[in-house]
Amino acid sequence: MKPKIFLSHNKNDKEFIKRLADALRPARIDVWFDDWEIPPGASLRTKIFEEGIPACDLFFVYLTENSINSSWVKLELDAAFVTELENRGGFLALYVDKDDSRDQLPLDLRSRRIPTINEDN
Repeated sequence: MKPKIFLSHNKNDKEFIKRLADALRPARIDVWFDDWEIPPGASLRTKIFEEGIPACDLFFVYLTENSINSSWVKLELDAAFVTELENRGGFLALYVDKDDSRDQLPLDLRSRRIPTINEDN
């Protein structure tokens, strides 16, 4: 069975996340990407919080100036924290776009060693 990754991001970072999603597919990794998983008229709550996050093996969140204060990303991250606690770890993969973004994170996130991923790497 292929691993499945939920890609949490802000819509302003969608171009980078789509390229990441496209790059993961040939590596035989199933990707939960909102544009592919949520059809027009579908319930966002159901698709994201009842079907999306619980069905994934890994929750990837891209933390940028756009997403750090995004209410949707915050809700998804809260759900991922609960899932990680219930599974006793190993569920969250947090990445920042640059070092300055890491400095803007709340303390609970800054306490984790969060790597950088962007166009350069």
